[in-house]
Amino acid sequence: MNKSILAMAFLMGAIGCTQADPRTLSYRELADTLPGNSYTYSGVAQGHRFSGKLTFNENGNLFIDTSSGVAEGGTWRIMGGSICTRLVVLYGGREQCFGVIPTSSTSFRTTHGFSATLITE
Repeated sequence: MNKSILAMAFLMGAIGCTQADPRTLSYRELADTLPGNSYTYSGVAQGHRFSGKLTFNENGNLFIDTSSGVAEGGTWRIMGGSICTRLVVLYGGREQCFGVIPTSSTSFRTTHGFSATLITE
């Protein structure tokens, strides 16, 4: 992961935007940050709290291990400044797109309410 890009995006967002209009990462920043990396995540979807580990494989596959032991899979892609996912179980395979807002050099939150932190091994 290019941590300097994520840190730079965070700083640019903090300087140039208010909290009501946060700066989401661009296509290039997402492409330099996500592929091949895994994150811990937490958030609420469809009225349920989810947390665990998600992995953005370079081939476009997305793997999610929940803290409850349930695995979920699907695909991911970048469209403009958004991440678009198709998950097999959650959302019935319908594509969901969301922006990514950096919160530190290794963490972000999404415009649909999830937080994620890079797993460094």
